[in-house]
Amino acid sequence: MKITSLERKVTSVTTTIKFDGKTYHFPKIWAMSDNHHGHSAIISFCNRPFSSVEEMDSSIIQNINSHVGINDLLIFCGDFCYWKKEHAALFDHYMGRIYCSNLYFVFGNHDYKIREHIEKHKKVKWAGDLLHCEINSVARAFCHYPMATWYKSNRGSIHYHGHTHNTPFDCVSGTQNRKNICVEMTDYKPVEIV
Repeated sequence: MKITSLERKVTSVTTTIKFDGKTYHFPKIWAMSDNHHGHSAIISFCNRPFSSVEEMDSSIIQNINSHVGINDLLIFCGDFCYWKKEHAALFDHYMGRIYCSNLYFVFGNHDYKIREHIEKHKKVKWAGDLLHCEINSVARAFCHYPMATWYKSNRGSIHYHGHTHNTPFDCVSGTQNRKNICVEMTDYKPVEIV
C-alpha cells in the first residue's frame, strides 16, 4: 500500500533510496524493528531491561529522537506497537513523540490494525508488507520476517528483518547478508543503513 511519495530537498544529501522507479534523498536512513510500544508483557517475554512499559516506551523513543534527524528516513520493520482496538490513541501518541518527519512502515504480525489507521499520519510516506529498494546503490529487502532468499540475495543484497527478537538469525542458511534489527539486538536504538 503506497500512501504518499514526497521527495525532500535537503542541502547536504548523503543517502539515496530508490524504489518504485523513483529516487529519494535523505541525510541518513535508519531502521529498527519490534519496538512493541504499549506491550508490557514483552518486557518479560524478551527479558528487556525495563521495569515498566512506560520506561521502555520512553527509552526507545528517546533513542530514536537522539539518533534520527527530522529530515532523515526511519524504516520501521514491523511490530511498532502492540495493537488492540483501543490502542489507536496510544499509536497516535507514540507517532506524535517521534521527531522524524519521514517514516516507512513494513507491517509485522502485531500491526494488522495499523493498516486501517496509518493513512492519517502525514509522517508516514510509505507502508506495506515488503520493501525492496536500493540504498546507496546496494539492493535491500526489508521484511518483518526473516527470509531464506530475497531479490538479489545471491548478488550482495542485504535483508533486514525483525520478528525473532533476541535470536541472532543473521547468518542462517550460509548468508552473511541477513540482519536482525529487532531492538533487543540493537541496544533499543535504530541502526543506520549505509
